[in-house]
Amino acid sequence: MDHTTQIISAALTVMGVDIGKDVFHLVGFDHQGKVAFRRKIKLLALVKTFKGLLPCIVGMEACLSAHFVARSLRKLGHEPRIIPASIRVRSRRGRRTTTATLRRSPKRL
Repeated sequence: MDHTTQIISAALTVMGVDIGKDVFHLVGFDHQGKVAFRRKIKLLALVKTFKGLLPCIVGMEACLSAHFVARSLRKLGHEPRIIPASIRVRSRRGRRTTTATLRRSPKRL
């Protein structure tokens, strides 16, 4: 783990994960709720990325692969929380993506 990853890891308290077919979007928030980390990773790099981070709360939208991802993250010491799709859709206005929803509402996790 390099110096930059150690600093980012220490600052993160909540992570939002937008699960896609091949790519995951990660948004990390510090203790004040400000965006401290943003990264787009491939599916196979998920475990490697989270191994380098200190345990934190990880929120993601419920989908078929969310439970698999949650189990993988729980083994690494993180606290995954699966958000029902109905909650995310209710908070949406216009054409916003899940990543934008996660950026707007870290407190909901």
